[in-house]
Amino acid sequence: MPISNDIDLNALGLSLGSSGGNQASPVAESEDTFLTLMMTQLQYQDPFQPLESGEFLSQLAQFETAAGIQGIQNGLNSLAESMLSNQVLESAALVGQTVFAELSDANLADGGTVEGAIDVPPGATSVVLEIKDSAGQIVRRLDFGAMTAGRQAFVWDGLDDTGQSLPAGNYSIRASIGAAGETYAGRVLLADQVRSVTLGGGGQPPVLNLAGGGQISFSQILEIR
Repeated sequence: MPISNDIDLNALGLSLGSSGGNQASPVAESEDTFLTLMMTQLQYQDPFQPLESGEFLSQLAQFETAAGIQGIQNGLNSLAESMLSNQVLESAALVGQTVFAELSDANLADGGTVEGAIDVPPGATSVVLEIKDSAGQIVRRLDFGAMTAGRQAFVWDGLDDTGQSLPAGNYSIRASIGAAGETYAGRVLLADQVRSVTLGGGGQPPVLNLAGGGQISFSQILEIR
């Protein structure tokens, strides 16, 4: 007695379709699984209702599509792993180097200075740098006047407005830029030295540990000196 085309393949987690024309997309975990199920369907099909060539070709086309998508996914995974490995190597090479990034605070060492840069837009008529201590009090105000457009470097000598040396610690540095009669916050980059690198787990990118106690990712670096 012939067996119907309606083979129950749900137990294997797949459905290849039936002679009735209701066809679900074949989702195979591997090529061997798909081919095994295809051969099983051909072997036990009803000879009086054979699998139509159009349906057979449709299943093969869906299999090729699924295999192609899996190939693209594997390629993207390999590319991501390669990029992560390169990022780890590049990050490790930065240990001991000075990097510039948009940091929330600058770390002032005892008797030291703070190096940074301001991104000055075209048409800036005034550039003012305000340095605040941990209590939010302005301890130093540097007025650079009009500056040439571009990334302009600055060095804070660690002194307050009275010329006294300030204690070591973290200080926030903000820039105010005047242009066309308006004042707005400017982009400030602060320099710090990379002390070590923490490798991220689970495919996460590495983290750069700075001498001032902060942490940044490799993508946050805007300049290296």
